Amino acid sequence: MDSRWFKPPTFRSTDDGGEHRQATWLELFFDLVFVVAVAELSGLLLEDVSAGTLVRVNLLFLPLWWLWMDYSYYGDQFDADDVVYRLSLLAAMFLVVVLSRTMSHAVEGDVDLYGFTMAALYAVLLGLYLRALRSAPEIRAITRYYVGAMAASAALWLGVALVGMASPLVYVLGGIAVLVPMLASPVGYWRNPDLPS
Repeated sequence: MDSRWFKPPTFRSTDDGGEHRQATWLELFFDLVFVVAVAELSGLLLEDVSAGTLVRVNLLFLPLWWLWMDYSYYGDQFDADDVVYRLSLLAAMFLVVVLSRTMSHAVEGDVDLYGFTMAALYAVLLGLYLRALRSAPEIRAITRYYVGAMAASAALWLGVALVGMASPLVYVLGGIAVLVPMLASPVGYWRNPDLPS
């Protein structure tokens, strides 16, 4: 279905000399929601400036920052300003607000809601990439890597929520959950060097 309201995402290549794309107001507001989450983390440091809190805050900051990078990268790759994309961003914004409220609990060792929320955020991104997989055949080979990475990351964050801080496995699952999306692009382009970027 291709209409003014439902328009499949199209790939934006830097190779084709296309026109410069401006961020939409919704995308800018989306970025501000992440700023609120970072402010929440910095507020936790004001309450307790100890080495342990500093380590835990940084362990929460890295996944948050990379999650923002994953959403930004999708927005740069695909031109998709339709109802589905906007509703997906609104859902993600709500989830980031929830995530920011769970960070104080995560610093204290209660990572259940944090893990569930991260899993939900990667599930939303997975849905966006699945949609792009169908509509952008010119980069389907690499989009499959992103689909796999987002699905794996969502599953791993779900594992973090289910395992909880009672097990040291939570750090392994969380570390892999961050690492997998980081590797999707380099591995995908290394395995498919002729794809447009």
